[in-house]
Amino acid sequence: MKKTLTRLLSTVCVLSMVFSLAACGKKEDPKPSTSGSSTSQGEQKDPSTMTPDEKAANADITMKLGTKMVADGAEGKAFQKFADLVYEYSKGTIYVEVYPSEQLGNQTTQINNTIMGPQELFVESGDAFSIFTTDFELTQIPYLFPSYDDYWEFVSGDFGRQQEQVLEDNGLVLLNTNRDWKRGPDRVAGCVSKPLQTVNDLKGVTFRCWDAPKYMDGYARLGANPLVVAWSECYLALQQGTIDAVTTTMINFADAGFGEVCKNVSVINEFPQELFMLINKDVYERLSDEQKQYMHDAANDAATFSNDSLDTAWDEAVEKLKGQGVTIYEFDTTGANAALQPYFIELEDAGKLPAGLCAKLGYR
Repeated sequence: MKKTLTRLLSTVCVLSMVFSLAACGKKEDPKPSTSGSSTSQGEQKDPSTMTPDEKAANADITMKLGTKMVADGAEGKAFQKFADLVYEYSKGTIYVEVYPSEQLGNQTTQINNTIMGPQELFVESGDAFSIFTTDFELTQIPYLFPSYDDYWEFVSGDFGRQQEQVLEDNGLVLLNTNRDWKRGPDRVAGCVSKPLQTVNDLKGVTFRCWDAPKYMDGYARLGANPLVVAWSECYLALQQGTIDAVTTTMINFADAGFGEVCKNVSVINEFPQELFMLINKDVYERLSDEQKQYMHDAANDAATFSNDSLDTAWDEAVEKLKGQGVTIYEFDTTGANAALQPYFIELEDAGKLPAGLCAKLGYR
């Protein structure tokens, strides 16, 4: 009996070793690839049918894009277009999630976030970056340029390259290198108390401003009372009478719902605005050359998409505002420019404007 049990245990051990060796020698079938946007059957899934979570899960790189604007407005749609193009051009390997309406903080916070890394991307008009240099203050000075074309010509040359270098020196890389992403197309001022049609109409009006000294000084010289108010607080400030007027684009004015509380809108064209799509420099430098090109192409193509849609969006904004009982007026921008020319010369003489700009614009 003892010998039989011993032989039985020996047989079990031998069989166990055989099965173990067989298992070690067997290769497992490879798992289906989940890179890009492929399905478990290896077929390419249509990105338009994928949820944001699915896209993010399938991407190799995810990035956060912060913006001040609402998601369903004209600019918000253009920013989402950029994110969609990045995903498309990178074949699903880079996913950008858009955070609208200052969800990632106010303008200053988001710039710092993008430099330090909590968010990878930020988009806003160039004047937001005047914290780095006065080179970005040209579009904070009301009525400095006689026409928008004068501005676009000026930034298309060496001055524009100088601005881009300043951004890089501060940890940010400009993606829309064509330098043609317009915010607008027209600037307006909505005033609760009265229409604004001439410089005299500005006297005593409490104007919403952001923290931009030259912008505030310009309107103070025209007789207005500038008051710093966060963009996200403007609706309530108009409603409660904290401010009389707010300036923005016609499209953003309508998107923000200001027409519900402000029935006088004047086309003032105080300055042109250029949007800057920026990425954290360290994040950018870790991308391959091909990935960098995806990001640049997506930004430039999103700018074209946005610019092409401006006229239609402007017409729709006007119709929306008129439906809310808003009346549209024209402001005498030529008169405002003439009244401020001595101020522009003062700024240049103090080294606060590029040397020779006043002569170039015909003010000397």
